[in-house]
Amino acid sequence: MMTRLKRTLPVLTLIALTLIGYAHLAFTDRILARGDTLGYFYPYWTLRSEAFRAGELPLWSPDLFMGVPLLANSQIGTFYPPNWIVTPFDAPIAIKISLLIHVAWAGIGAYALARRALQLDRAAALAAGAVFMLGGFTGAHVEQINQLQGISWMSWLFLLLDQAITPHPPTPSLPKGWRAFVSEKHLRMTILLGAAIALQFFTGHTQTVFISGVGLAIYGLARRGIRGLIPLIGAGVVAVLLSLPQLIPTLELTSLSSRSGGLNRDEATAFSFSPLDVLRLFPSYSEIRYGEDIAYLGIIGAVLALIGAVRRRAWVWIGLALIGLFLAVGRYNPAYYLGIAALPGFNLFRVPARWLMLFALGGSMLAGIGFSVVKTWLTTHHPLPTQAGKEGTAFPFAPLHLRAFALMPYVLFAFVCADLLLANRALPHSLTVPHEAWDAERFTISQLQVLIDDEPIPPRVLSISGGFFDPGDVGTLTARYQAWGMNAEEIRLALVALKHKELVVPNINAAWGIPSADGFDGGLLPTRWYAEYTEQFLPADQAMLDGRLRELLAQESCRGACVPPAEILAAMDVRYVILDKVYDVWHEEIAYDTGIPITGSANYHNVQAFPADVVDVVTNSPDVIPFVVDAEAEGQPLELPNSGSPPLYRVRYRLGDSGAVPDRVRVSVDSGVTIWAVTLVNTNSGTFQQLAPYPFQRILSSDVKIYALEGLRERVSIAFDAPQYSVIAYSDTRIDLRIPTRHGGTVILRDAYYPGWVATYNGDSVPLERYDTMFRAVTIPEGCGELVIEYRPAWLIPTLIGGGVLWLIVIGYLFLASRRRMLGHQTPS
Repeated sequence: MMTRLKRTLPVLTLIALTLIGYAHLAFTDRILARGDTLGYFYPYWTLRSEAFRAGELPLWSPDLFMGVPLLANSQIGTFYPPNWIVTPFDAPIAIKISLLIHVAWAGIGAYALARRALQLDRAAALAAGAVFMLGGFTGAHVEQINQLQGISWMSWLFLLLDQAITPHPPTPSLPKGWRAFVSEKHLRMTILLGAAIALQFFTGHTQTVFISGVGLAIYGLARRGIRGLIPLIGAGVVAVLLSLPQLIPTLELTSLSSRSGGLNRDEATAFSFSPLDVLRLFPSYSEIRYGEDIAYLGIIGAVLALIGAVRRRAWVWIGLALIGLFLAVGRYNPAYYLGIAALPGFNLFRVPARWLMLFALGGSMLAGIGFSVVKTWLTTHHPLPTQAGKEGTAFPFAPLHLRAFALMPYVLFAFVCADLLLANRALPHSLTVPHEAWDAERFTISQLQVLIDDEPIPPRVLSISGGFFDPGDVGTLTARYQAWGMNAEEIRLALVALKHKELVVPNINAAWGIPSADGFDGGLLPTRWYAEYTEQFLPADQAMLDGRLRELLAQESCRGACVPPAEILAAMDVRYVILDKVYDVWHEEIAYDTGIPITGSANYHNVQAFPADVVDVVTNSPDVIPFVVDAEAEGQPLELPNSGSPPLYRVRYRLGDSGAVPDRVRVSVDSGVTIWAVTLVNTNSGTFQQLAPYPFQRILSSDVKIYALEGLRERVSIAFDAPQYSVIAYSDTRIDLRIPTRHGGTVILRDAYYPGWVATYNGDSVPLERYDTMFRAVTIPEGCGELVIEYRPAWLIPTLIGGGVLWLIVIGYLFLASRRRMLGHQTPS
């Protein structure tokens, strides 16, 4: 009983430390809502869980980038088993649960590694586990949940490799030729290592897998030379086979990614660890530090690591930590910038600072060794007296100072943990917000859902905004958040989350079922076809790498929004454009909407039938007076105060009586002059109505503005003379159309083209091809009929069956091997 308690007590201690370190998440209803957590993982985890709850695999989403593969995007963790158990919960709660599980799992793995590989006693191994689990690198990555999941497996991988390369007695049951090279334990550990690598790959962060693989190779070579690589190679083969259900679709997406050719030197070295920021290897106990280049061990942990580094058995971990630091420096390291960054594997990833993962693991093992050294010194130089004949039994009346020295290892461990727990509060995860920051519906979302609800094929939206505006209810929200005890930074994060919901970005639209032409992904998406298509309307100095049209088009040169031409928006089936009001101009209590500028001439329809006697036209020219049909200019252009640089100029035109209701205002200007705004004014009532150029119509003005595009093409178009098609069914992975024509031709679908989409017409296969860079086109034969376009990748069923069978074989083998081992232990000698 005591032996079992001793074995489980360290695990329980690490779990307790996890709950203490993350009590602000474990025991409150607060959630994380910063950066990738809010704009990436919450939406993608929502899509995955919705598919699971419907009894389906998340294969495709039409709501991001005009259509994206979901299963192929490994970052959503479809095949990672711990993600299955959180399916019943909404994304913020699911991620909190996963975070707590994997922080503890990281600590337990580091503890087990220190016990087995370093042969440390429980207290020293527990210190190593605590330093790795509560250290800066792990804590700085809890907001990137897939990275945290991958990090939590790294120490387990090193443990399994260590066991696979450690000499063991030969196994008589193995074939005679194998016995000199491998035992059953070697084989079992190699297969377990392969399964663990596959699970790490299923977490979805391939860079973590790559870094772990390099670290394992270094460890194997350092321990056993070339022979140390043999189990790793075998495990790699096992991992590849077990991960086929995810690997095959991910490789397909990789070949089509905008990053498929690898990153250039500058991109591959972005977010490197700067030697000038060496203090980030030490904790901050007050000021919150951001970034992925945080890897402190704690002050006491660092001292212990330095003590441990002088021991002979520490050289492997010193080397691992130094190599991690060497690679993390990235662009500040000439060897990395000029050579390593171009090597296969290295050129696929940004953020060299993530190599600090090896530094964190090596440093935590050194801290464990240092703890053991200190503990040995305390117990050797200040032993407790023992009773005669009872060696090791403390005499009950030992001097007080000797008893104090006996407790010092426990005190030291307490100080290690206290130091790390204090530092943990100065990491970004300590900033939490109420759950409403994610699930409270804002008016923009409500309005868009009403607009698209009755559409057979929901049209898309496009938001363009730098996000530099305040919600209209900012005062009420701030007062409420202050009453809840939130600090200034937490209030700011909550307000940013609410603004993102007003703009339905980034990816938040998908969680609410609102299709978008935009998206955000720091991995393999968007495809290179999407990148090529968007080049035609992106500003010349902006490059498409990970999406975020919303930000790339929010340029000051366009007064905050470089809105693509209506023809391009129509080609993307963008029906609604969302802009903010930051660059709109007020003068003499009249507002001017500068969101949709026009050159040449345009019609401004008075949809609201607003009665007006004057119309104000705002341009960028102090000299040119625009021509307005049926109106006469009153005076010269007037510079509008606070209209920015360069300034804008207003010209006022007389329309007639104040009761007149103009149907439209037609304005034309010379080339080189831009019409920025047109506003109808009723001078008698002091009211006004802002107009938008056709085909734009402003349908909402709240914290943001929503424009609808009228009279343009729909998602599906038929490139021949035919009556209107009808939509029989439309879902994420299937479009069913009725084509009422007897003439053959081409049907164009403005959804993203991707391998795996197939088409049938009246049950017969018909060709589906890429059209206009990134969309789909289907050629149909003569005759009325039903066109079905569905996502049915050829690899889906074979990889699911093959991968499932392989997992069953591995699990079955490991179960039988474990049973044989247990029976062998029970056999009398």
